[in-house]
Amino acid sequence: MLLLLFKALVIVYLVVVVWHLRARPAFPRDLVYRVEHWESAEPGASQEVEPWPLFATLFGLRPRQRIDVLGEERPIAEIFPTAGRKHQGALFALRPGRGFRIGSGDGPEAGAAGVFYPEVCTRYRLWHDDSDKSYSFMLEYR
Repeated sequence: MLLLLFKALVIVYLVVVVWHLRARPAFPRDLVYRVEHWESAEPGASQEVEPWPLFATLFGLRPRQRIDVLGEERPIAEIFPTAGRKHQGALFALRPGRGFRIGSGDGPEAGAAGVFYPEVCTRYRLWHDDSDKSYSFMLEYR
């Protein structure tokens, strides 16, 4: 009887874990990003999006990738996956870092609450409000 109860609890536990993990957005394994100075003629090196720890996924935390640049004290942006159906089919969201704005070229674009939904293989520009620094950002697949 005790063995039957144990088996039932294991099955219930497995069903709960599978249900919990079913709709968690995640980064694809072949996703990379590039960051370089906007005026730079040379393309920057691709950087892999770091895998998210399994324990964080189990606790329902959304994967996030900080976008750091040498010479900046803070990250210039943060990218995270979205559930595409909720955000006009967008797969990823980008939140500019403090003091930065994002746009597609000449001028910053407004996003909802500072969140912007970039497309893959499209170059975007991140401006710093207090200086003349600007960076190019692009997501792509390997």
